[in-house]
Amino acid sequence: MTGKLFLVRANKSRGGGYWDADDFDVRLDNASGQVIGRIFRSPQSPQDRPWFWTISRFPQKPTERGYARTREDAMAAFRLAWDGAADPEGPREWTKTIYNFIRTERKLSRRRRWQEYSEMGIGDRFIHGIKSKLVHSVILVIVIGSIVLTVVRVRHMLGL
Repeated sequence: MTGKLFLVRANKSRGGGYWDADDFDVRLDNASGQVIGRIFRSPQSPQDRPWFWTISRFPQKPTERGYARTREDAMAAFRLAWDGAADPEGPREWTKTIYNFIRTERKLSRRRRWQEYSEMGIGDRFIHGIKSKLVHSVILVIVIGSIVLTVVRVRHMLGL
C-alpha cells in the first residue's frame, strides 16, 4: 500500500504506562494516523537479530513479520512487506528479496552450527551423537514397554 509510514515511540503513541525506549508503532500517512504495525527490540529474538517487526493485520501472512539486525533493517523489511501486501497482482520482487534474505540466514546458521561442531574435538562430536541416540533409545524402550504392559492388562481383564 502506498503512503508514508511514520515511526512513533510507543509511549507517545499509546500514552500512559511504561513502554520501552526501543518500542515503536508504525503509523500510516502521518504521526497520528492509523497504527498499521509495530517495530521493537524483543528479548526473545535471535541473538544476531534483536529487532522484531510486524504488520498488524488478521489473518497475518508469514511474510508480514520478521526479525532484523538493526531498527533500520526492520523498517526496510516492514516497508517491503507493506508495499508487497498491497500489490493487486500479488507480491513479486519483494518476495524474492525476502526469500533470498531468509535463505542466506539459514545458510549462515548452518555454517555457525558446523563451526561449533568443528571447534569441538572429534571425541566431543562422537559423545554428542551418542547422547542423542541414547535418549531416542530410552524413549523407544519406554513406549514399547507401556504398549506391552497395556496388552498384558487387557488380556488379564478379558481372562485370556
